Amino acid sequence: MKRHVLLLGLVFILPNFLAADGGGSTITVVNINDSGTGSLRAALAAASSGDTIDFDAGLDGQSILLASELSLASSVCVDASGLADGLTIDGNTSQNDRRRVLNIGPGVVVTLKSLSITGGWTADGTGTFGGGNGGNGGGVLIGDSAEVTMVACAVQDCRTGDGGDAGVRSSGGLGGHGGGIYLGEDAELSLKACSISGNTTGIGGAAGISGNGGSGSGIYVEKNAEITMNSCAISDNQTGDGGAGAETGFGGEGGGIFLECDTLATMTACTISGNRCGIKPLSAEPARGLGSGIVTSGTLQMTGCTLNGNQNGRFSCVYLMGS
Repeated sequence: MKRHVLLLGLVFILPNFLAADGGGSTITVVNINDSGTGSLRAALAAASSGDTIDFDAGLDGQSILLASELSLASSVCVDASGLADGLTIDGNTSQNDRRRVLNIGPGVVVTLKSLSITGGWTADGTGTFGGGNGGNGGGVLIGDSAEVTMVACAVQDCRTGDGGDAGVRSSGGLGGHGGGIYLGEDAELSLKACSISGNTTGIGGAAGISGNGGSGSGIYVEKNAEITMNSCAISDNQTGDGGAGAETGFGGEGGGIFLECDTLATMTACTISGNRCGIKPLSAEPARGLGSGIVTSGTLQMTGCTLNGNQNGRFSCVYLMGS
């Protein structure tokens, strides 16, 4: 696929959105417990393809604190739009107790509505002969060939793991990609009125040849995948620094969004602002990561979008890989 960038009139268009839901049964979540009868985890385990999971009115504005990641292995709709203040799913992580928030399986069709996804943190890389890479997708990991729609959702304050350290004769691992969302190969993601903010990627592992920081701190898109965004904000995300070994690594690329080759990204009335790239330690300013706003090796179409305040990257708005 040839790379293209299309930028059209910088005006905001605010359409009304209507998401298609499954035609199956409805399962209602009645408590904020991590597991057990009436929990979201139990509802996901019981759901069949086409089912909708909604929430009791008494859960309005509350948070579910996770003890392990939630897996979505069936084609379902998780709908908190009936709650005035939505619902938060919190990874509830710490340095020694980590998990991503949502793991959406390959090939499924999933709709998420009015959910705040926060507090995910994936594992650091480990390795025997070299540092392994940090885990991808701190907030949401979307499997290959899945089709996901997110409406009025927020993915915030999630992070990926650091690359593993290694010896002076080895290479350090990469920081994990996709601090907020990681979109797998051949997958499709539609974001409508969503906010992706305050997410970070891991730093590179220190070694004789140190690893680079993770890329796409807001969203990372694998090859042949497609992403459509309408009236979304990608803001205040930051990629990790390079590892600080004998030969230092580079800061992660794509502070807001990183798009691999043969991807298609279509953005309408979106704001990309305040995103930053990590640094190559012990180096001058030009050694920071590329593209603090967006890095693309694919096709990018932008209509009525605003890019501002993206900084600390070589090329602060949009960088075309290979250009």
